[in-house]
Amino acid sequence: MTMPPRPILTATRTLAASAAISIYYCLIAFAAISATSTTTTSCSFSSCYVPKPKSPTTATIFYFATAFSLPLPRSRIFATSSSINKAAASSTLFQRQVSTISRSNNNNSNRNTIIMAASSTISSTAATSPISFMDYSPAYKSLVNHLRTISHLHHASSVLNYDRQVFMPTSDLSSMARGQQLATLASIAHEKSIDPQLGTWIAQAKQDLVKLKEEQQQHEDIGNSDVSLKEDELVDVARLLELEQKSYHKQICIPLELAARKAELEASANHAWVKFLAPLSSPSILSIPPNSQNCTCYATTQARQNNDFASFAPLLKDCFDTASEIANLQLCGGEDNTNNNISLYSQMLDEFEMGMSSERMDALFHEVQTVLVPFIAQVRDSDNVPSLDALSCSSSNEKKKRKFPIVAQKEASHTIVSALGFDNSRGRVDVSVHPFTMALSRHDVRITSRFNDEEWYQGLMGTIHEGGHAMYEQNLRCESDLSIDTALSMGVHESQSLFWERHIGKSKEFYKWAQPIMKSSFHTTTSDKEVEDGQGGEGEFDYSAEELYEAVNAVDFTNLIRVDADELTYPLHVILRYNIERDVIAGKLDVVDIPARWNKDMEQLLGVHVPDDTRGCLQDIHWSCLAIGYFPTYLIGAMMAAQLSHYCHQDIPNMDTMIEEGKFDEIREWLRKKVHVHGKRYKSLDDLLLAEVGEQLNSKYFINYLTGKYSNLYKINF
Repeated sequence: MTMPPRPILTATRTLAASAAISIYYCLIAFAAISATSTTTTSCSFSSCYVPKPKSPTTATIFYFATAFSLPLPRSRIFATSSSINKAAASSTLFQRQVSTISRSNNNNSNRNTIIMAASSTISSTAATSPISFMDYSPAYKSLVNHLRTISHLHHASSVLNYDRQVFMPTSDLSSMARGQQLATLASIAHEKSIDPQLGTWIAQAKQDLVKLKEEQQQHEDIGNSDVSLKEDELVDVARLLELEQKSYHKQICIPLELAARKAELEASANHAWVKFLAPLSSPSILSIPPNSQNCTCYATTQARQNNDFASFAPLLKDCFDTASEIANLQLCGGEDNTNNNISLYSQMLDEFEMGMSSERMDALFHEVQTVLVPFIAQVRDSDNVPSLDALSCSSSNEKKKRKFPIVAQKEASHTIVSALGFDNSRGRVDVSVHPFTMALSRHDVRITSRFNDEEWYQGLMGTIHEGGHAMYEQNLRCESDLSIDTALSMGVHESQSLFWERHIGKSKEFYKWAQPIMKSSFHTTTSDKEVEDGQGGEGEFDYSAEELYEAVNAVDFTNLIRVDADELTYPLHVILRYNIERDVIAGKLDVVDIPARWNKDMEQLLGVHVPDDTRGCLQDIHWSCLAIGYFPTYLIGAMMAAQLSHYCHQDIPNMDTMIEEGKFDEIREWLRKKVHVHGKRYKSLDDLLLAEVGEQLNSKYFINYLTGKYSNLYKINF
């Protein structure tokens, strides 16, 4: 099999690499894995919030896919028009407001005071726009127009990509043509993102902003109330310039040699992967899907087939080393990233969860681990085990054995996600191989789910989870079409999907409302064919709301696989991976020693013996994608979701009654005001929470949620 023509690779070597692109495409493969499980008792719908790529590697990967006549990746992926590299630099004014507020000062009597102080320069910005300054600065106007062009290119790519994953013909030729189209758009967008003129416009716009502030101050000093721009509008402009300057410097600080080496690392195994993938006749939750275009898939797959970590270790070490080299340059190379007090791993975390240091995560995760390890052991010993009969067709009750027709599941899921607040006039729900959410624009946000007639749980929970992502996107401000009006971080995005999936969709009150909908949709039919033929089945869907609630929240204590884990054990799967990757980056753990460390930690944290590396340290694709620092955002999102749920209940005392009655408007509006409309105006997840609910991220809400819920479910005293 021939390699691609040299010009493609040569062109790749001439552009700077983006840290986001390898994550984007590697997580396509990872996300596909996470959605292939057939287990219905303990699925975790931890979908990815991943940015649009801004690197020429896009063109290379699409070329490899199409040159070998392979379908492009069909993934469970969340795509937006922002770059993950657009990590927040804080507003100086906002920093002054929050710097004196103690994180521990969070009792109700002080909550409103804290919120008012922390949000005094931010809260009103939801009604302002950073584009007003265009009338006062030609450089800023040119910058905004340039950034909008890049955004439009990404949105155009999203349209093509969504069509490819949902509607496009399956012909290899169709895939090849679409890959070439997407590669062209990605290359154009990347060239624009590293245009030297961007740096010039940003610098000039910052000078113009200072000048305008001085002029307005002079007018105010002499009593002239005719102010050109309001203070919060100026803060918006400053914030946008900070975001774009940081993004620009991250783009250009990577040497061409490193960019080429990174691209080669991503692409070198494609030829071998294509050649030797055929023996994988039945991909499972542990195998790389045949349509995944991750360049390191072959090495990973072969290592997993042979249960041979040693053969994969050299490549994995190269991935860790290259990711470290890139992070070090981004930490020290850009004028915005000269803080030597930031650790290398904290810089990696900042790519995914801006403003969250490893020291902060250490403290949060230690609090969770200290409580959950003994609690899970106590739950495991309980004699009160919930029945799983309500989840699938394999009921122990012969009268209730049945199928769940796909058409009926789609109907129920669409009814429920629409009731939750997904705006069908600005979006749509489709079916794909793997669930994902994609924002083609603020007014066109689409979600997909997948369904299995053997069970109903994955289809419904997947739709609700993706609906949470989509509602965040639909409620972001749309006027500017700039980075300031995009999602704050991966953890924040995950908090929105988990808020709806877990705190609404897994609650008792939810099933009191949803049970009649499900019963009406599923009635007594047994298969899609019988629905088409107008025939009925023998089984009955006659489970109570309590039975449904218990079944969807049951714990699988023997599970080894993160993507199959229930919400009680899932945090420890994340903490294990976090500790390992942090220690590798710090030089405390060699890559070759990862299996031994993994197996030991699984025993200590979850009491589970790992029989082989396939079901151990080789199960995830993140590290081979250089996505180091990504894992902890799953747990950060879960913690934030629990904290938001606590304060939402506090601000809406009858929230449980509303859920039981299917009235979600006030809950959704609360989230919109507290999270959605602010985009990237806050420096971090901590700052957003401090300003909007009165305290930074606090693990106690997540811990109390899990221990309270599962103490009641398994009838234990903890």
